[in-house]
Amino acid sequence: IDSQQDPPYQISTFNGPWQISLRDIDPSFLLRTDQYKLPSDIPFQNNIANFNNWFNYKPNIDYSNWVYELKDISEIKNLIICHDDNGEDWFALGGTINTQFTIDENSDLKLNNFKINIILNSYLLPIDKLDTAKKIINEEDFAESHFLTYQPDIDNVFLGEYPWSKSFADINTPYFYHNGWVDIDNAGTKIILANDKYSNFEESHFELINEVKSLNLPSKYLVDKMRIKLNACNGLFYNTDDNLIAFDTTLFNIPSPNLVLFKKEFFLDFLKDNNLSILFTLLGNKTNLSKKNCSIFKRQIFQGILYFNQNGCLVDELKTKLLTSSDNESLK
Repeated sequence: IDSQQDPPYQISTFNGPWQISLRDIDPSFLLRTDQYKLPSDIPFQNNIANFNNWFNYKPNIDYSNWVYELKDISEIKNLIICHDDNGEDWFALGGTINTQFTIDENSDLKLNNFKINIILNSYLLPIDKLDTAKKIINEEDFAESHFLTYQPDIDNVFLGEYPWSKSFADINTPYFYHNGWVDIDNAGTKIILANDKYSNFEESHFELINEVKSLNLPSKYLVDKMRIKLNACNGLFYNTDDNLIAFDTTLFNIPSPNLVLFKKEFFLDFLKDNNLSILFTLLGNKTNLSKKNCSIFKRQIFQGILYFNQNGCLVDELKTKLLTSSDNESLK
């Protein structure tokens, strides 16, 4: 017997077609191109400025050191807490911010094309563990961390099946980056991701789906504990009193950050009733592309946490590393 031969394949139970990628259309995804309108329940019909034109080019700013600067990244706090048309506040629990712009075409070729990509996630944790968690998470490399989860896509699960179905239960495991409560110091400091993400089936050839390719969602933990429900498979979540609680800004169907918003009033009440706190994490980069060959000229990677201090103010802690064609500095 050859001792070097491959071990036998592990036998697993077949539960459904989602396990072998046989699904290519989501019949429960009801955002259609035909006569699609902005849902009237979303209270951002007019106050769209919170999301539109983020990080756009401004002619009165010197962009020669743009990659080095982090002031605009710190201002993302203005997106995490935003106001609707009625003056009420919402949290951005998680999602992505991707944008790029070009300045004066006649300028130096190396100072022409700018791009920024940000991944935002949030974690729930016991309120008395916040200081400990801040220290532990700040010491992590977010891109390599074993307990921080980024882009937790739901693969081959219909939107209408979230988060109650057998198909979702099959992927709601650490193997698919759904870690549940994680003890980050093996001493009882536990955190759980507060947001999830549905990815639309882009292989459909029927052209029924509009430009929305994915939706950020409140996590299963929040859905279950707050007893909120997805209404009509359109990405809107309501509580038991039929109040709109959460939705993804993609539903604006205009260029905007891809973030899931949660009504601040209800969220803070939930945190208080359950002795929980919330901590936000940022992972992203700023790049300056060469106009000549579209290669990266300079890139700054940044990561950080945001949390509420004792005065209820949202503060951030960021650290960076700058990369150029010959630069490979470590986080500082």
